[in-house]
Amino acid sequence: MVEQAGPDLGFRLFLRIMYEYTVPISREKYDQWCALGKRFGYGVSHLADLEFLVTPDR
Repeated sequence: MVEQAGPDLGFRLFLRIMYEYTVPISREKYDQWCALGKRFGYGVSHLADLEFLVTPDR
């Protein structure tokens, strides 16, 4: 996907899949995705929908 359509579209598709399948993620991973999203010029709202996937630290 990244090679055919570009990294921005590939990342957005990846985030959409994570959202649709409600895959749990760590806070660290979420923060990394937010930082990557900023590099693509995403605003806070682009990743805010995924915050419910963050699992509490154990």
